[in-house]
Formats: sequence, structure tokens, C-alpha cells
Amino acid sequence: MNIKKEVTFNTLISFSKNTMNLGYTFLAFAVFPLVHDTIAFYLGWKPREQINLELNDYFYYNIVCVIASAFFALVAALVLRCMSDDE
Repeated sequence: MNIKKEVTFNTLISFSKNTMNLGYTFLAFAVFPLVHDTIAFYLGWKPREQINLELNDYFYYNIVCVIASAFFALVAALVLRCMSDDE
């Protein structure tokens, strides 16, 4: 099977971008409750005992997506550098 270097590189970069976009979504889900509770506290809507300033599981999902995106970008760079043009 003849796989071109350009196709492989573009596919890996696409995976990297899509994974990073998913990471942005998880980051938004992680930060929104934190920001909401902070604003609610400062506006007097919630007492100090009711606010939750801990990061939820979505923050860790964001970290996993960022690591996966960096991995795909690294593999794409290796493909670009090491794969010959005629393969």
C-alpha cells in the first residue's frame, strides 16, 4: 500500500487540531462552574460555604486531550522529517 508523506502528515495534523478543540471544550466545562461560583460569591448570591472552588473531572479530560494533541503533532513532525517522499 502506497501512503504518501503529505497525506499522512495532514491526517496527523488534523487529529491534533481536533483533539485540541475537544480539549478546549473540556476546559470550558471545567472553568465555567469555577467562574460562576466566584462571581456569585462576589455579587452576594451565594455564601462562602456554598461555593465550590475545586476543579471537576473535565479539567483532567482537558489535560489528556492536550497531551494527545501534542503526541499527534510530534508524530506528524517525525513523519515529515523521517518518511521519504517516494513512500
